[in-house]
Amino acid sequence: MLFLAIKAMSAMKLCRTDNTPSEIIPGLFLGSIGAAYNKESLKSNGITHVLTCADNLKPRFPEVYKTT
Repeated sequence: MLFLAIKAMSAMKLCRTDNTPSEIIPGLFLGSIGAAYNKESLKSNGITHVLTCADNLKPRFPEVYKTT
């Protein structure tokens, strides 16, 4: 239980402090979970798809991004 609380607190901190994706080649961005949760930054950079490489992580904006 304590582990889950620590994990949640760490994720919340990342969402606040590491929330800007980096463009690695034109049109392709790389970022953390914080960047994936920053809807304003996604929109302003024209990001339309988010690829998540994690287990048991649901989309932050399911109404915008479809999963397959």
